[in-house]
Amino acid sequence: MKEQEDMRTPEEAVELSPEEIKKKEEEEEKIRHRALVEAARKENEAIANGLEMDPEEEAKKEAEEKEKRIAKVLAKRAKYAQAAGKSKQELIRDSENNKDFYTELPSKMKKKKKKKKKEKSPFIPGVDDSAWTEPLKEGEEYAIKVRDVKIRYKSVQSYSIKRSLLRLKKVNTQSFEAVKGVSFEVKKGEIFGITGKNGSGKSTLLRALGHIFSPDEGTIDLYGHSVSLLAIGVGFMKDLTGRENIMLSGMLLGFTEQEVKDHMDDIIDFAGLGDFIDMPVRTYSSGMYSKLAFSITAFLDTDIMLIDEVFSVGDAKFKKKSYAKMQELISEKNRTVVIVSHNLFTLETLCDRVMWLHDGKIVKIGDPLDIIEEYRDFMS
Repeated sequence: MKEQEDMRTPEEAVELSPEEIKKKEEEEEKIRHRALVEAARKENEAIANGLEMDPEEEAKKEAEEKEKRIAKVLAKRAKYAQAAGKSKQELIRDSENNKDFYTELPSKMKKKKKKKKKEKSPFIPGVDDSAWTEPLKEGEEYAIKVRDVKIRYKSVQSYSIKRSLLRLKKVNTQSFEAVKGVSFEVKKGEIFGITGKNGSGKSTLLRALGHIFSPDEGTIDLYGHSVSLLAIGVGFMKDLTGRENIMLSGMLLGFTEQEVKDHMDDIIDFAGLGDFIDMPVRTYSSGMYSKLAFSITAFLDTDIMLIDEVFSVGDAKFKKKSYAKMQELISEKNRTVVIVSHNLFTLETLCDRVMWLHDGKIVKIGDPLDIIEEYRDFMS
């Protein structure tokens, strides 16, 4: 009997080791991810240019996403049903009766406690101020220039007034350096992203750019541009109403009372807070707070927008609306935007450059896809 002819290519015929197969799969995943980012960027450009997606295409896309979510839920239900020795119908009935069937799973299905890994640190080169300097092309100018900025927090052990007066020694103070001598520039009209693990000094640096406080050492030059900071928990007086805070925030940003009044209805309508607009801000949820903060920043235009992790709050409808508004705002060539976020896909699709901070120091600044790919590998 004639042997069946091997139809595989020479490359396929070579057996790969498990390590080589894993490496190949990772490379293919990176290629797919880059294609996804490029598609999202093109969609963003279309929105910015006023070219809305075809309604049928948008409906088809939403239907596909819905099918994927349903398939994922069904697969998970089937997995737990098989582990618990139950049918899908029994599992659904248990979940409707709020019965915790997870406790009935075999021990092999229960999550094992992971051993705490020793924290690793990326390689941070010892570089001078010129290392991250972005050279200007003809017609370009800087909007932000940061030079050797250091920011420290000091904590003082508290004592009663009597005890403090009787103490002969000085009160002990502890100093923590959150930002450790960073230097970089942001061009006018650039969308600049900042990422890094929690505690890297991202929000601290952003607040220094927004003049919430001054650096202990170094300089920050905004070249006379107006700046607004969009962050949860910053900028509102808790006992004032939402309407009063709109007026206060606008005047603090340098707008006249009449200019704020001209935009008042647009801000209130976009925030969608209803009757809560005339209630004290302390009664707001974090989502309501972020809606109002975003609306003020969106309609009271400033030269520089500082955005601190606000894409993850608010309901699904507001997320979609605020994202579309953000596309519109950053499409203006003269507006400079600095975004601090853990949403890596947002940074990849929106930003021109990304800076990776680690423990108060700059690891790298460069192309979003390259920097975030390296950051993902480090965090995995």
